[in-house]
Amino acid sequence: MESFLRIENFNEANLPALIGSDLIIYNYNSDFLQLYEIQYPYMVIVQDYEVGEDICHFGEYAPGKQVVCTAKLSDYIPYKQRPLHQHNFFETMIVLSGSVTHRVGNKVFIYREGQCCIMNRNVKHCEEFTSDFKAVFLSMRADFLQRLIEQDTYYTADGFCHRFQRSSYQLFLENGQDKSFYEKVYLDFSPVNAESVLELLNPLISQIIGETVLQKAGSAHIIAGLFSRLFSILEDDSLFCSSRVQSDSGMQEYLFTKVAHILEVNKGRISREELEHLLNYNGEYLNRIVKKFTGMNLTEYGRTFLLKEARKLLTESDRSITDIISELGFANRSHFYQIFEKEYGITPNEFRKENCRIQ
Repeated sequence: MESFLRIENFNEANLPALIGSDLIIYNYNSDFLQLYEIQYPYMVIVQDYEVGEDICHFGEYAPGKQVVCTAKLSDYIPYKQRPLHQHNFFETMIVLSGSVTHRVGNKVFIYREGQCCIMNRNVKHCEEFTSDFKAVFLSMRADFLQRLIEQDTYYTADGFCHRFQRSSYQLFLENGQDKSFYEKVYLDFSPVNAESVLELLNPLISQIIGETVLQKAGSAHIIAGLFSRLFSILEDDSLFCSSRVQSDSGMQEYLFTKVAHILEVNKGRISREELEHLLNYNGEYLNRIVKKFTGMNLTEYGRTFLLKEARKLLTESDRSITDIISELGFANRSHFYQIFEKEYGITPNEFRKENCRIQ
């Protein structure tokens, strides 16, 4: 099967990588850890796996070059019983459909449609081919990202030029420092609405692939802009709940962080069943985790975000309390007044009079 893949085994002399291949795997025979390198500034890999047929459709794209092929994974050694691996590059994974089983260190996560993550170069991980999925992997070398960050600017009305500040850029820059050699950090993104975010991401990915292959005049600048646009979508709080995760941090802490982000974005208006579906964990288990970290059950903790939104609407808008109650989804006025007074000790009307910012 034709591919960008090139396999290199370290011998006793620990020979360096050979120049000229696109994706190199070191320690190929290892059952513990493999090391991946790319020779291009970036690569795009699309994988579409059908578990029932044991078939994966591959699309691999690097500047001026593409390979599209289909393979039975049982016959393709690099994807059988994959060990953990890490990269000399940063990797963004976006699940376009289905679900990907993702091993990160000694933990296993299920990434569903619309979910994404950005791995730094220290995180040991592996995607397992256990269910149908289609996903795109953006492999980006540090020098490519350094240029992207330096060039990702905007102008204000006074004519001054400013750089965009993004959590992904912070991760890239931190991981380029010597002191971060052992820091195992990655960014995790869960969509508020998978269908909506994929409507934004799919065209961007297609454009990146098209510009990558054709390499017409201005392609390098256009590609940099498309990557920048993609990162801006991932970090839009209205589209994604994002988390900065230590891969060696506890599973329960990780889950609590995700629950808190989801509740915050949805202003507490999400059911236990919806959380179960988003996180692939039993609702009672999630309830126990929230109780452990906050002393509140899931309903009570979700209500804190709902009341926070109520407080904001009371102080920063002139909308009637009836409209606010309706927008927040309360069944009746008396119930809203009851929990509001229990939390703040005064009625919504009194709270508005004391704290209103509308002149």
